[in-house]
Amino acid sequence: MIRRGVLALLCGCGILAAQQNMREFEKALDAQETVRVHDLVDAALRGDSGTEALLKLGVLLAGREAYSEAGRVFAQCVRNDPASFECGYNLALARLALQDSQGALLTLKALTANGVEQKAAVGYLRGKILLTAGQERDGIESMAAAFRANPSDENCALDLGLALIRARAYSPAMETLREASRIHPDSRLLLLEMSLAEALGGEYEDAVAHSRKLLQDDPANTLPALVEAFSLYAGGRYAECVHTAAAALESPTANPYFHYLRAGASWKMNSPDYVSMSRDLAEAERRMPDCGVCLLLHSKVHEKMNEDNAAVAELESALRADPRLAPAWYRLAQLYRKQGKPADAAKALARYQVIRSTEGEHDREFFRRQAIGAFDSTPGP
Repeated sequence: MIRRGVLALLCGCGILAAQQNMREFEKALDAQETVRVHDLVDAALRGDSGTEALLKLGVLLAGREAYSEAGRVFAQCVRNDPASFECGYNLALARLALQDSQGALLTLKALTANGVEQKAAVGYLRGKILLTAGQERDGIESMAAAFRANPSDENCALDLGLALIRARAYSPAMETLREASRIHPDSRLLLLEMSLAEALGGEYEDAVAHSRKLLQDDPANTLPALVEAFSLYAGGRYAECVHTAAAALESPTANPYFHYLRAGASWKMNSPDYVSMSRDLAEAERRMPDCGVCLLLHSKVHEKMNEDNAAVAELESALRADPRLAPAWYRLAQLYRKQGKPADAAKALARYQVIRSTEGEHDREFFRRQAIGAFDSTPGP
């Protein structure tokens, strides 16, 4: 009884000291005192902290994006307890965050994973590492196998879904995200990613429905509105697209792609308001100078306004931004012919005939870039 009482007292003192130490770390991290954080880590590593205490400290550091210091802590944790799955897994995560793909893979290889969940976790992280290293096919295969083994892992579903979208594998992305959504019906991120896959995969009605569901809960979130507006535009619901884009553009932080969608939908409805369309497209081009489809549409608007020289300039800019924009070569050939430049017209037409891509394909690709860029900046679950 005496020994147990002494042990309890010692444990209580240890817990109190650990809590005070963590507060010191939080203070230094809040103040962004990197030298102080480094010194505190040195002190912690010289001490006799156990595996659990080191894990908590490493997680705190990683959560504040102090990955180098977190890596030091997790490495010590592995040395102290080589059999600990949590220590090794967190060390691999820290090395991935530090862009040390080879070190992360070696750490994973040394892990002993027991049970379905741990084995799936290793496959998922291996997939993330391979994707980061540019090995897209192997990364997706590893992550897909992990998801099949443990479909309840929301993070795996999200990363796999986005990897498939990046690879333009829209149908598998939809299947993955729909399965995960049945398990996590309240996940807004799964629904958002699913709506993106649906929009890019041509399932516009579903994309609109899911985007609107997200907007009901969070009207200020412009990413679902972007997916909705594109899906309305691509699905031929132009008046609704104009309305959605106009509402989104009331926000000063709205994606400039909404300017293009509003102008594009107005053009498709044969609106005679070329001045407003030109204004929208000029703003889109100012903020997205590589938007070939914006420049292409602006050339059409200029031509309607009898501004052929401006139309040619827009097309030439469009082709500098995207030399494979076949519709721009075709329109440029027409305008060159109109201006009495048959040789230039023939060259432009020959380029068009080699490529022969459609305007809709380029619309989808530019939307894909905008949406993925916005999605990458969305916080995880």
